[in-house]
Amino acid sequence: MQRTSTGRRRPSRLTAVLAAAVLGAAGLVALPTAASASPGSVVAAPSSPSGAENNDYPRIIRLGASADQSRRGDLLVMYSVNDTGVRTHSVVKRSTDGGQTWSALSTLYSPTPGWGIYFGSMYELPQAAGGLPAGTLIAAGNAWDNVSWSNQEVQTFISTDYGATWTRRGNCVTKSGAPNQVSTGLWEPEIVLNANGDLACHFSDERLRSSGYSQKLVMTTSSDGGATWGSQTDVVAVGDSSSRPGMPIVRKLPNGTYALGYELCRDSVGNADQTCRVYLKTSPDGASWGSATDLGTLVQTADGRQLLHTPALAWSPAGGPNGTLIMSGQRVVTGADGPTTVVKPESGRVVFTNTNLGAGAWQAVSAPMTIDPTGDYNNGPGKHCANYSPSIVPTASGSAIMMVSPKFVAGSTARCDVRFGTGPVGTLPLYAPFDSGNDMGWSTYGGTWSVSGGVYSQAGASSGPKSLVGSTGWTDVTLDTDIRLDTTGQAGVLLRTRAPGVGADAHAGYYVGVETNGTIFIGKQNNNWTSLALQNVTGGVSAGAWYHLTASIVGCTITATIKPDNATTSTTATATDAGCFASGQAGVRTHLNSASFRNLQVTPAGGSTAASYADSWASGASTGWTGYGGSWSTIAGGIERQSASATDGPKLASPIAGDAYTVSSDVRLTSLTAPSGNAGVLARVTSPGVGPDAYTGYFAGIDGSTGRLSLGTANGSWTPLADTGVPGGVQVNSWYRVTLRASGCTITATGQRTSSWDQARVTTTVPSCTASGSAGIRAMLAAADFREFLVSKG
Repeated sequence: MQRTSTGRRRPSRLTAVLAAAVLGAAGLVALPTAASASPGSVVAAPSSPSGAENNDYPRIIRLGASADQSRRGDLLVMYSVNDTGVRTHSVVKRSTDGGQTWSALSTLYSPTPGWGIYFGSMYELPQAAGGLPAGTLIAAGNAWDNVSWSNQEVQTFISTDYGATWTRRGNCVTKSGAPNQVSTGLWEPEIVLNANGDLACHFSDERLRSSGYSQKLVMTTSSDGGATWGSQTDVVAVGDSSSRPGMPIVRKLPNGTYALGYELCRDSVGNADQTCRVYLKTSPDGASWGSATDLGTLVQTADGRQLLHTPALAWSPAGGPNGTLIMSGQRVVTGADGPTTVVKPESGRVVFTNTNLGAGAWQAVSAPMTIDPTGDYNNGPGKHCANYSPSIVPTASGSAIMMVSPKFVAGSTARCDVRFGTGPVGTLPLYAPFDSGNDMGWSTYGGTWSVSGGVYSQAGASSGPKSLVGSTGWTDVTLDTDIRLDTTGQAGVLLRTRAPGVGADAHAGYYVGVETNGTIFIGKQNNNWTSLALQNVTGGVSAGAWYHLTASIVGCTITATIKPDNATTSTTATATDAGCFASGQAGVRTHLNSASFRNLQVTPAGGSTAASYADSWASGASTGWTGYGGSWSTIAGGIERQSASATDGPKLASPIAGDAYTVSSDVRLTSLTAPSGNAGVLARVTSPGVGPDAYTGYFAGIDGSTGRLSLGTANGSWTPLADTGVPGGVQVNSWYRVTLRASGCTITATGQRTSSWDQARVTTTVPSCTASGSAGIRAMLAAADFREFLVSKG
């Protein structure tokens, strides 16, 4: 992409072609209006919607290499500001609380008098290189003479005080004496350290039109920390006078290779909304990218969804041995470049992920926030900035994604603010942190959604509004949630959902619902409705009452169970759909009524000898449970309390036992009597008794003094297996979700605040493991509360 001298965005193609494109948007499909999920929190806003100020090109980094340990984990966001009569510049803001609040840190102008600058890159040096210490921040931007576009530079700056002050460094490249026009420019630089220890500066170069290159993606390198730069080499270049590779973003992968995301626009298409697909190219070292005519691979899902315009790229350690590549773009489309392009409703609502280092098909995952509308170049002025050039970074644990993106300011003509959001990366188990008070990480299609008091609600009689979470790659899963029909009608949950849109049956997937006519049902939706099962609910279904709903899909068999929140009597329905949908997201849905959801969790599913089980202790009793030591009681609010900070490891065994399952509960430490006080959940317990390690089985818990999630096994004595820090630490009187999954001899534990997506995770394989046993809860040297206990077989 590039910019004109007025600062307005233009897709990367000739100005004359662009002017013609604005006159016709043939082939576009209008997006249906969809109520937005959380649009994120505001990092920066224009001073007024009617003013000329605009904020865009946001970049986010999480400090991780600074010498000052107290600064590690800080978030920095840099964004560009352009305004009439003011030189274009950038502002840096910092957050020390995970993005909840932001404070201004510094402002960067081009040091060249009268020049404006758009910053495309902010990078933290992961190790000492080129005479610069680890933790040095490097920023690069394309600067230009506001009077004459014949002069332009890609200028670099460094900061050694974590973004508070900046020092001018060198130029990646300089343009002078060129024609006085924007269409011969240097655009959107990207800085990264390659495997040789040199800084690489990637940028778009459109100065070679006379040689048949509408635009090249090129690179220069520096061995002295950006003070001087060498000659440029081509990275992606197609000499057909039409192809325009640009907007590079580079990330190092865990195997030492490098991934380059970029957009490939084509002047020949002539319509800004019908071109600029996102590609991925790899390099063994970040120094050599092979043949410049090698485009790499088109980023797309198995069902042909692609990203359009302005890519962002990040790598997370979560998701398997290769971690997860995360890619976003301004829009989601299908079809080839040109009139067959169709803009999809997922635009501004999903990011793409890949757990195979970029090879093969990508999955769609609900984005950290919803940007609606997304940039629109041809159907009226003022909205092209929305979701333009977003930026993403994983949390330290990798289980969550943080994102910044421009969002259109309602009532303005051409203005965007900068928003921040956090959402899950798509791994399981997933626990929805509605205690946060928002639905970041969910994508809605229709309806009016809100979060209050840990409850997710849809208000109004819309036709089939839905909200989705997680990955289109999910296969066999169990979704547990409490559900309340707030008005007469039906509501439920969605499994294996793809191709969503606004409308009653506007998706492909399965719907498990309950209705105030006293039934639980299972159906298949594929832009139509097919009933698969219907069952009368024992005791009926009443509006205004909470029920626990469990919906599981394994292979092509769907099982659904409902029970009142304060009862043990349940009703189950089962259906099998031959030739079933293979995978998709999970979600919640209502139809022609209002409904609410809480305590929602998605876990892997499978066949096992354990039964699914849920106990909220809302009945006021722990019926069927057996205590061993301590002082257990059920108190108001559905809380099971262990009030003695006992040394005998008091435990409470549930009535559920089996082989493969996930046990989970909310856990709150209320007091500690020793440095290592902890509480959590038990799995595969046999031979329980009174005493710290008087059982055989597995325990996962949070520790109030170390702030860690610990996993271990007991057999008359304690053997630690793994531990890791809980994001944000562990505070007394705060709620955390703790899960423990036993599948074969692989044991996995997670822990997270009930208000945060960021999740601690440990996993280990145990030889000669305990094969089966009871699920339960336990405390040690701590008084603790427990709520919302679940066992999901898998």
